[in-house]
Amino acid sequence: MPTRGSIPGRLGSFILGHILCSVLYFFFSFLNFRQADPVSSTIAVVQIYLLPAALYLLAGCLFSLLRHWPRPDRKTASHSVLFPTLCAWGWVAASAGVGIFGSLAGIPALEGAGSWMFFSTVYWAPASALFVFLSLLYSLGGLPWLWLVCVPLAGLLPPLLFFLGSLLPHRFRRPQPPALPEGGTPA
Repeated sequence: MPTRGSIPGRLGSFILGHILCSVLYFFFSFLNFRQADPVSSTIAVVQIYLLPAALYLLAGCLFSLLRHWPRPDRKTASHSVLFPTLCAWGWVAASAGVGIFGSLAGIPALEGAGSWMFFSTVYWAPASALFVFLSLLYSLGGLPWLWLVCVPLAGLLPPLLFFLGSLLPHRFRRPQPPALPEGGTPA
């Protein structure tokens, strides 16, 4: 039986938290698109960069509190960030690979499947997808290296922020006094 805060438990909690963050992100995005005032560009910047960070930190903190996770050791900490990151990078690599192979082999169905897989990240990970698409626009505008930096960050930041959020309850917990022996008095 896995212990509290085990690697599979943290991975499952990240998946649930990721779904929750994606739904909330879509909700806040819908509210932003309904605005048409000059302040909406500032709100868009906050929405693209700060809202996802706050959502993932909050989700990590919430799951840590609800599931009473202990402070993780180094292995649990690194695997809690590494496994979801590798899943995200694997999904992008597989979708690009299927699309490129379909294009080179002249198989339109595979090319379409690769494109569908790639653009489905808008639904699976809307904050990361928007981050990557905006970095692509900036890289076309004169910063060609930016896209190459932002793609790995888009897969790394959500699990990292979730993990850092899961550490927040440990920062605010009061240390517990040592347990007294049965029938004993404090010394």
